[in-house]
Amino acid sequence: WNWLFYFMLGALVKDIKAKPSFWLLLICSAGYIYLFYYYIQNTKCYTAEFSFSSPVSMIYALMLFSYFVNLRFKKFSVVVDHLSQTFLPVYFMQWPIINQIWNHADFSLQIGPFAPILCWLLSAIVCVGSALVIMHFQVGRWIFKI
Repeated sequence: WNWLFYFMLGALVKDIKAKPSFWLLLICSAGYIYLFYYYIQNTKCYTAEFSFSSPVSMIYALMLFSYFVNLRFKKFSVVVDHLSQTFLPVYFMQWPIINQIWNHADFSLQIGPFAPILCWLLSAIVCVGSALVIMHFQVGRWIFKI
């Protein structure tokens, strides 16, 4: 039900005309990332069903979707074209990568408060980078073709 809810939310959000400000989105993103990894660290629960079905995650997704759905491009962007191809591979591999990064992270007291954001950045770079490499090959494009 979790993923079906997010697909339906994405379809419904296109009718929302309210667009949150970029700074509000940035502040809420940092807070959400921190809470998300704090939850993982304290519960040792690495399954998407428990974290993405929380009301906080759903409200954050609504804000994020409404921001990006209301962006307008003057011309089609090459970046958007390449990143849109990575959606399905990133969706497929994000949890094993997040799991490995968090399990192998060594957070000393110097970076402790910044650990969640650093883990998220590293996870995003590894997921999107891996997906771009996968989609570079014909087999990858065939496997993840929507």
